[in-house]
Amino acid sequence: MANQKGFNMRVGLTNCRAVQAGAVLPDATVVFDGGVVSSITAGGVPADWDEEVNCQGKLVTAGLIDIQINGGGGHMFSLSSTSGAYEEILRAHASLGTTSVCPTIISGPLDDMENAVRLAASFAEQNVPANRSRVLGIHIEGPFLSAGKRGGHAEEYLLEPSVEVAQRLIDAGGGHVRIFTLAPELPGSAEVIRFLRQRGVFVSLGHSKAEARDAAAAFRQGARGATHLFNAMEGMTSRAPGLVGASIADPDVYVGIIGDLLHVDAVAVRAALLAKGPHRAYLTTDAVSPLGALADSFDLYGVRVSVRDGGCYTDSGVLAGTATPLATMVRNMVDYVGLSVPAAVQLATRTPAEVIGKHLFFGSLSGGMAADAVVWNDDMSVDTVWIGGHECSSQWSRMA
Repeated sequence: MANQKGFNMRVGLTNCRAVQAGAVLPDATVVFDGGVVSSITAGGVPADWDEEVNCQGKLVTAGLIDIQINGGGGHMFSLSSTSGAYEEILRAHASLGTTSVCPTIISGPLDDMENAVRLAASFAEQNVPANRSRVLGIHIEGPFLSAGKRGGHAEEYLLEPSVEVAQRLIDAGGGHVRIFTLAPELPGSAEVIRFLRQRGVFVSLGHSKAEARDAAAAFRQGARGATHLFNAMEGMTSRAPGLVGASIADPDVYVGIIGDLLHVDAVAVRAALLAKGPHRAYLTTDAVSPLGALADSFDLYGVRVSVRDGGCYTDSGVLAGTATPLATMVRNMVDYVGLSVPAAVQLATRTPAEVIGKHLFFGSLSGGMAADAVVWNDDMSVDTVWIGGHECSSQWSRMA
């Protein structure tokens, strides 16, 4: 498969099993036209196209969406200051099946954070070539985080919540900031949550020592999510349910889960998904620079982070992101957590699109939606990736 003829071609993916609306459509034909899905039919119905791609019975899904990535391809969004570095990050994710992302800007010098947000916003406004992921928005993770649950964030850059600082970061994004992660127990958090919600930003709670009552209050104030559930927050116990318990118990709250099965055990993932369902949970990588780069270490604000078995660890043993692709996490949900393929796929397509308000055009394989898709092999590894109806190459053979 090597379609290099441009975005205006009508391309028919034939003889495939298409995941649509929570089910697998057998013997399907998916037609891309002008960057959108023009039709999807069952039973091998003939259609008019310029190029036919016989998928040989393979699974086809909507393109994967990751709304929390710190880097990839040897670079970090927060530490890189050039468009070329951002391009390499986005190419790395696209080649591994992730067709859309929210670049995540972590705690750092405030001027540097502003500049990174501004550069990420410039990519959200560009037409998308086939060889890189789309930027659907920006995720700001910090600097309003708990020092006691900072994870890989440098303590020297953490700040108490401030509407003034939040406004600087939001304004730098030019309307493209979609998610803001903060710790709700910090003084001033309520005012910041209300300010962000007025600006249409999805507020997610994380890197927090919050008790359940702190989290519940934040949800009443307008927060709607929990960032990488179980990680960088107090564990749930019978008399101290904390942020984990408050997030699971509230049916309206979305929870992100890092699905490499290193950050969260498969049993805990299954328990959370039984409570939330795929309509209120989403997979995310929290990826860092080694993803797609085959690097064995990198430097994060002066702290050395090493790659082991797909996870990234500081010398003190703290997890600081992952080098595991989102597609592998989808496969993990099927192989180790016991989800059906449609349910696992929803965690990385439709639900994250809903979180950032982009579900009317992204996250589903149906007529009128973006022509972004992944063709999967029988072992749930990635065969090929399509963005805007154009095929891009896959690195899966190197990264699986």
